[in-house]
Amino acid sequence: MTRFDLSTEGIVLNSIKYGDYDQIATLFTKEVGVIKLMIKGGLSLRRKMNAPLSPLTRAQILCTSGRGELYLCKEVMPLERYHSDTLSFPQLEACCHLAQAIQQSQPLEKPDPDLYQLLHIFLKATLQHHNSDTWVCSFLLKILNHEGMLGDLSYCAACHDPLSTTYALQGEGYCQTHAPPMAVCLSSEEIAVLNKLTHTRHLQELAATLIPTSLLQKTMALFKASIGR
Repeated sequence: MTRFDLSTEGIVLNSIKYGDYDQIATLFTKEVGVIKLMIKGGLSLRRKMNAPLSPLTRAQILCTSGRGELYLCKEVMPLERYHSDTLSFPQLEACCHLAQAIQQSQPLEKPDPDLYQLLHIFLKATLQHHNSDTWVCSFLLKILNHEGMLGDLSYCAACHDPLSTTYALQGEGYCQTHAPPMAVCLSSEEIAVLNKLTHTRHLQELAATLIPTSLLQKTMALFKASIGR
């Protein structure tokens, strides 16, 4: 297989130590999608070219394709960190949930510049606002909608009756009679909030929206069932 060089911007989703001084980072890049990057000497104090990359960092990288799925880092320059000592624990946890959602939903090397930009915007917004559950909930729903995994939850997928209470699973809504096992029960008020969080494009509207923790937990259950990872 012919090797090629790649210069791109990426957001570090996670990183692990490899050997004594090396590092393998998983990045969501603008041009290539999710990649795994080997950073030789990234954890060595003596080597300055390749600084260690911590999760929730946006960086410019120059790398070359290697064997299999692993890219080999030539140069890396951190551009921005989505974490600081002033972050509250809920904000940091929310940023981690956003990164994890990308890892769970995106296969390796599937370019998606729009989703990359959405992740960047939501990470920045999570740093600036304290309604962390809202940003996580909206991001998960937007991924499902973006991937075509979120249908109309106002009608039963089996009998097509309108729903006042929805039993949702894998992006479909059901009535109580046709509800499959493990379906998430949602009231009409909760469905209205989920629709708002899915489709609104205005950050100020999201910043002013507060949701109960129970709704985030239900959304995370829907996401997990739909992604299947």
